[in-house]
Amino acid sequence: MPNSRLKKRRLTPNATEKKVKTKRVRRDSDPCVSKSDSPSNKCEEEGSEDVCTNLTLKSVLSLSGDLENACLLFLAKGQRICTKGLANVKVLIGVVNILGSNIGPEHEAVQIFSPSSSSLISLCEFSDAKIKLETKKRTLKETLKKQSADLIQKAVKRAKKAAAVLLISSLQTVETSFVSSFQCYEGIFNLDLDKLNPESRCNILMIPKEWKGIASSLQNADEGVPGEVNTPVVLICGGKDVGKSTFARYLTNFLLNSHKEIYFLECDVGQTEFTPPGLISLHKVGTPLFGPPFTHLRQPERSVFFGDNSSKDRPELYVRCIHDVYKTYADHYRGKIPLIVNTQGWVIGMGVNILLDVIRMVKPSHIIQLNYTSEESVNKNLPAITDEFLMNTPGWAFADDADDEIESVHKDQSDGTVDVDANERRSCSVSSKPVVLQIDSTSESKGPNPTTSKFSPRDQRSLALLAYFSRTITNNAIAEAREVPPAVNVASLMSCIPYQVPWNILAIHVIHSEVPWNQSLFSINASVVGLAKMKSDEMHRIGDDNSTPYFVEKSPVAECIGL
Repeated sequence: MPNSRLKKRRLTPNATEKKVKTKRVRRDSDPCVSKSDSPSNKCEEEGSEDVCTNLTLKSVLSLSGDLENACLLFLAKGQRICTKGLANVKVLIGVVNILGSNIGPEHEAVQIFSPSSSSLISLCEFSDAKIKLETKKRTLKETLKKQSADLIQKAVKRAKKAAAVLLISSLQTVETSFVSSFQCYEGIFNLDLDKLNPESRCNILMIPKEWKGIASSLQNADEGVPGEVNTPVVLICGGKDVGKSTFARYLTNFLLNSHKEIYFLECDVGQTEFTPPGLISLHKVGTPLFGPPFTHLRQPERSVFFGDNSSKDRPELYVRCIHDVYKTYADHYRGKIPLIVNTQGWVIGMGVNILLDVIRMVKPSHIIQLNYTSEESVNKNLPAITDEFLMNTPGWAFADDADDEIESVHKDQSDGTVDVDANERRSCSVSSKPVVLQIDSTSESKGPNPTTSKFSPRDQRSLALLAYFSRTITNNAIAEAREVPPAVNVASLMSCIPYQVPWNILAIHVIHSEVPWNQSLFSINASVVGLAKMKSDEMHRIGDDNSTPYFVEKSPVAECIGL
């Protein structure tokens, strides 16, 4: 009507956010959500170049009251969404797959950590069976019993066409709160809607189809032949930043779909998965891993302090430490519980020989070798592992002779030799040929600037150290294994009450440097040190002064109880 006054809609910040959420984008712009064309297109498969859609306004339903900081998320068949930030996720209806782990209504709520310090995690609807409407109604009414009748009605209506319904709630942990309190890491869990563009976006973690095939074959191998021991021992190797840790995380989650627990042997002292850097450790894992290492630190089953982020300077000590930690698994769990072995990314020169030592020690049933594919990086690949390579390539500490037994290689070092007796040589022999599987790297991302959100290895080590020491703020023992750490307010480490122990019951040893005894106290001042258990006969005094610390002649391989 000519005389009518047209009302202009005011674009509020909230409306701007809604507008961003509902527009269509191509995968090469911002793949926040992908939607499969058919149910058979499972989420483990590498994404195609088809057009994908963001969530619509009806995909999310905000809650109130007792669920004020929560919402319901409705997923269509085969739909995938990308996550940024941290949240508790409880699957109410259907099944979703998160980094290889199938999560359904029978599971407890899981914690997802998707910071910009690493590639973002995605969730994918993964159910096969069609769920009855009555089941959906009953589940939603039970979950939303304190919500309004109108909201429950909306939830039931939207759930009719949904294949999965998730309850997503806010999350805060000791580690993430403390880490985010530092200026250089304060925004790693934040999502800036003004920066949804190719230059500033984070990488999206896309799981290749072949990963699922390999994980399934390992699961089938575990079922094996009745009466035979077929529990897999999987060793993962390859160059730096080739995707070893990501694949190890995916395989851990996949195996936990059919196992109550698995064991994880960490041999990469520079990029550890469950501890601060510098430790070689064995871990029992019973819950899926949905985040980078600093979000799921835990107390190891056994750990040895190596004290460096590379084995280059002390290869003999590195091999001895791995041998000590692996024996815990070999003596108690081999043949009963699967083991995943993550190795270091040093795969040239001496690094190859050290890797051969690890292979001969753990005797893997399967070796997963990840390789670079780009022309500029292919020369950094580990030589292809074949039967001939395993037979003819000597290790650093162990050499494979004609009888397929491991001989001890004695090396004159300031702290002793790598000495393996006859029984240990037999335990280190490769009793059967491992199955070797080759995988192309997925870390060489496509796009205009794939490393925009990547943090350096030094940053990752700093994040792990900060997360580790943040636990002292809670006044809980660091040695306490916590699958679900409590949320706390951010505080300073300086506010913690220190413990005091007399010098004369301690022993001090500097591992990677020659330090005169009269300078040893200066060397540990303002330093992070490893706390280890020592036998009394390995501790010595200088002179008759009983008020000074003991010293240790040789670098010990001793159980580490913390930093």
